[in-house]
Amino acid sequence: APIVAALKAGGMGAIASEDIRRDIWLKLVNNLTNGPITLLSGADMRTTFAQPALRAAALAILAEGLALARAEGNDLSEGAEERVMRSAVLPHKPSILQDHQAGRATEFATLFEAPLRIARARGVAVPMLDTLVSLARVATGQPDPG
Repeated sequence: APIVAALKAGGMGAIASEDIRRDIWLKLVNNLTNGPITLLSGADMRTTFAQPALRAAALAILAEGLALARAEGNDLSEGAEERVMRSAVLPHKPSILQDHQAGRATEFATLFEAPLRIARARGVAVPMLDTLVSLARVATGQPDPG
């Protein structure tokens, strides 16, 4: 693809996706499992997920995110828990936490509020995600989408 060639020519890594919607859902589910929790902890993923209760919360959100992705026609279950657990040991702060801590605008509405709207529209229960996003909204001063 020409865009991949242009990115590589500019020194960036790039690969063409065979299923961009699936890849977007993979990334979104990953963001859902770590974003709200690290916003609340204020710490990197390794520090945050060293706490067993927070690992369990991430896995609960993972199950909800997988159900939501399935409702949208994307079965992401194969290898999902392993992907999350690989991320959980990284001493990395997700970009939403980095942006919040630096006082920059975050992608809160796109990463968290939009999936909650999709869940409501599809009738997919996401109580853990809803709770943690609500807590993160209050903790970070995000407006209530009402």
